[in-house]
Amino acid sequence: MKSFQLKAAGLWILTATVLLCMAVTVSAETFVSFNGNFSFSYPETWIRIDYNTADYYLSQAGGNPEYEAAFAANDSTAIFQGSYLVLTVDTVGELSTIQIDSVVDLLSSGLNLELAEVTTDEFMTSASDKFVQFSSELKAASAVSILSENSAESRVNLLAVKFYKHGVANFYFYCLESKFDDMAPVFKQIFTSFSDENIEDALKVEPLKIADVNNKTESNAVRNWGLIGGVVVILLIIIATRRIRRKS
Repeated sequence: MKSFQLKAAGLWILTATVLLCMAVTVSAETFVSFNGNFSFSYPETWIRIDYNTADYYLSQAGGNPEYEAAFAANDSTAIFQGSYLVLTVDTVGELSTIQIDSVVDLLSSGLNLELAEVTTDEFMTSASDKFVQFSSELKAASAVSILSENSAESRVNLLAVKFYKHGVANFYFYCLESKFDDMAPVFKQIFTSFSDENIEDALKVEPLKIADVNNKTESNAVRNWGLIGGVVVILLIIIATRRIRRKS
């Protein structure tokens, strides 16, 4: 009897371990950028928005800047009104340390914010709209903007810029101001999962989870996507980066 109980307990532990491993395995989806040659993970509770839907909503901002992909959390019934991410990429090649410093200085001056050197643990965790964060270890910078809208609650834009061996990847994270403290760790988890190694291993056929396009009500959140200074600053960074590369 005692032997049977031990076997049963062992089987239960083994089953629990397998289930735990399965939970860890399916807890995130992987996105691979063929244009940028990198990958990152995002929660399974998020969806990747198909390009037709993203094009429609982003065009409401008065233009449609080139973007690599768009993602949204399932915390809202309307696209771009909850938490979401817009990714842009500029494949200018790997920048040197001096070149990265120049681009970060441009980001800081363009947003009129002080520059703060932070540790890997502090990066995106202690984000503030008072300064631009820069982590030399991660080769990344971030900045927070509060978007005032004609609605009941303002939104937060957390811009995270990743310098890597093929260029610059820009992550535009958005959420309601009241949800920022809860979403910041999620945003950081997505960003820090970035990898430009072993892209072949990250390849996975992922059917796009098509978003509902029936509700085409124009959103202030979408309009502000093209109005905030971050977009203009990133365009300036791209231009400056290319000039730096040509001079090198």
